[in-house]
Amino acid sequence: MPYATHIRRRFLKFWSKMMQADVFLRVFGTH
Repeated sequence: MPYATHIRRRFLKFWSKMMQADVFLRVFGTH
């Protein structure tokens, strides 16, 4: 169970980073 929680936490951190990068590229892509 702790291992699955670790993977989920790592995936969420990776997902949030990807979302921030997507917003960053979208904002600077329009300008």
